[in-house]
Amino acid sequence: MTWFKNYDFKTLECMYLNELKFYSKIIDIGDATKFDYCRYCYLSILLTQLRNGARLSEATDAIVNFYYNGNINQNVKVRKKKQTDYRLIIIPREIERSKLEYVDNLIDDYEIKHKKISAWVKKYFSRTKNMDLNTHTNRHACITYLALNNTNPLDIQGITKHSKLNMIMEYVHQTKGNEILKRLNKVDEDDRRY
Repeated sequence: MTWFKNYDFKTLECMYLNELKFYSKIIDIGDATKFDYCRYCYLSILLTQLRNGARLSEATDAIVNFYYNGNINQNVKVRKKKQTDYRLIIIPREIERSKLEYVDNLIDDYEIKHKKISAWVKKYFSRTKNMDLNTHTNRHACITYLALNNTNPLDIQGITKHSKLNMIMEYVHQTKGNEILKRLNKVDEDDRRY
């Protein structure tokens, strides 16, 4: 699975929150450029995606709708389904609507919007954090986090709106299998023989 980057939910959440606070302060003191506002928007989308286990396009739709209607509970169209279906996305409380004023730049055609944000994610994190992130990393990190916290796979499927349970099971089994191996092979430093 090329999208599997093995980044921890809490690590990503902390990183996004720190970056969001950084750009929020720049906006607050009045030194923000258009690019700072755009970065704030992008980070808002990534945090929303991570916390909701959403696809990038679903998180983007939720942030755009939040900017326009102010509702933290957004029902957005589920992508990658043949039938029209909607899912709930909850906007993280740390995101300030007033700081999303450049969100209009993200409302272009869906394909352009998705490619633009995807490219920004890869470029920004590879340059500033030396991290190999892609936009599916957040979705996988959320599902992994839920699985490690013993969330029922059917409940995870209900949250993420995967059409097939076997995809959730693949995430869960891979994650739990890796954790079991780590526990089985855990050796205290005092027990190591050199």
